Amino acid sequence: MHFNSLLGQKEISDILTNSITDKYLSYRAMELLEKMTESNNEISLPVERLATMDL
Repeated sequence: MHFNSLLGQKEISDILTNSITDKYLSYRAMELLEKMTESNNEISLPVERLATMDL
């Protein structure tokens, strides 16, 4: 059974709104930067740029 079938769209939106905080987004940005430094990428994007991409 899918998560969407258990909860309505409003309930899902409420959960996402309450769980994704500025602190969480900062943590994810730092985690992403750490992974990028470990992968030896020669091209990197500022975290602010990633926020404007559809990932």
